[in-house]
Amino acid sequence: MLSCGERLKAGHATLDWRVLGAFLTAVVLHALWDTFTSVKSATLVEFLSVELVSLLIALISLTLLIRRVREARRAEEAGGRAE
Repeated sequence: MLSCGERLKAGHATLDWRVLGAFLTAVVLHALWDTFTSVKSATLVEFLSVELVSLLIALISLTLLIRRVREARRAEEAGGRAE
């Protein structure tokens, strides 16, 4: 996998809707995570609901990350076969 700097040097800088969408998704999920982890709850039910929402945000984040890593590996393997 090439880092952003290596891609730029090689002339392969990519800024498209998928990259922008991934960035915006990360921003939104991070903002949600910060919001829900800073909430102070007075009751056990409120505490559990905040924790469950935080867990859901974490699971969504990890799922998206795993999918992107798998896509990158498949693209890298496909690129290696084409050469």
